[in-house]
Amino acid sequence: MSRLTTLARAIAIPAACILLFDACGSRESRTRPVSEDAALPVVRALVASVGTGNREYFNSLIDSSAFSDRVTRGMGLSVLEKMAARMGMFDNLDIGDFIVDEVDNGSYTFLRFHTVEGETRALVRVITPSGELNYHDLVLSYRRGTNDVAVKDVFIYGTGAPISRIFASLIEAILAEEEKGNGTDEGLVAVLDSMTECAKRGEMDKIVSLYRSLPLEDRARKMTLWVYLTYSSLGGPEYYKGAIDEYLSHHPSDTGAAILRFRKVMLEENNGGAIAAIDALSRIVGGDPYLDYLRGGTMVAMGDTAGGAPLMKKAIAAEPEFAAIYWSYLDLLVAQGHHAEARDLLRQLEEKGGISRQEIGGTLLDRTSSAYVRFRSSREYASWEKSGGGSSESGVEKKERVGSR
Repeated sequence: MSRLTTLARAIAIPAACILLFDACGSRESRTRPVSEDAALPVVRALVASVGTGNREYFNSLIDSSAFSDRVTRGMGLSVLEKMAARMGMFDNLDIGDFIVDEVDNGSYTFLRFHTVEGETRALVRVITPSGELNYHDLVLSYRRGTNDVAVKDVFIYGTGAPISRIFASLIEAILAEEEKGNGTDEGLVAVLDSMTECAKRGEMDKIVSLYRSLPLEDRARKMTLWVYLTYSSLGGPEYYKGAIDEYLSHHPSDTGAAILRFRKVMLEENNGGAIAAIDALSRIVGGDPYLDYLRGGTMVAMGDTAGGAPLMKKAIAAEPEFAAIYWSYLDLLVAQGHHAEARDLLRQLEEKGGISRQEIGGTLLDRTSSAYVRFRSSREYASWEKSGGGSSESGVEKKERVGSR
């Protein structure tokens, strides 16, 4: 099998179609920085599309030509092989599917623009429904010969690499197998396929064994580690921590290492380690109100209320529409007996956080500590209820619900 045919198989296109593609040279060398004014409406629409699960819209904004150039850059491919790759990208590029699947109805929040090596990037925070934190850089460009803003790559902080690099590492592995006389049903690709089947059956120990059976070079590939981390997370904390340690042994200093160290200390509920991990992550992303919130909450858990509470309050002020960050600060205010501040926070949660009065009231009923009982009996809470807040349940329903817990 030729390298050209192998490459075509790797990107799932018929080798016979390759010669029909018109090679236009590298798009990367002709790009220009994207203005933030031009990029902002596109990024906002793209982020909103992820929130609604609209993967097709995300995919429509991918500049396949520029992405394929980034994949093949530095791989030593011939012109014809680059043509094969570029043709495949046009037909098979579904980055939006991966992004929507990762977010999985969690939050996808645009934070700011920044520039990396002359490229305009949009930093986006990812929080999955399970609370797993990640960040993406949407690498922006103008489509060749136009002023249309597109996404030419996505840098995934949790893997310490752009998707183009992860994609390239798989192609490189396939070509390396071809040079040994093997096909795509052998070597790394075969192991990754087997890991997928094991994950479907919940065979976590087999996934570990398959990973360890690979040569060191393949174990260190970002594609391999990405798959290994994803499947190990399905097996529970111990499997996931083992996969994290494996990643750190190969890539101890990249953004993926920072994200994974943070996840590991959170799994271990190691408050002391969490502070250091949060600070390291904050330096990498250039600050984030959510990290301020996490640091403040961790400090409060360690007994440093004086230091932690202002950070939590600062986070809410910086991102008042982010409803999830209100509740821990509310818990703190209620525990301290600051009922007036707690009432004001409820009002802000409704007005700026976008949470309905009925939902707030129901959530408060789920908090049954003595501090919350006192708060719900307070004049301040009564004034909030009188203004329209609180649950729509009757007093009898409330009593039965709380008493059943």
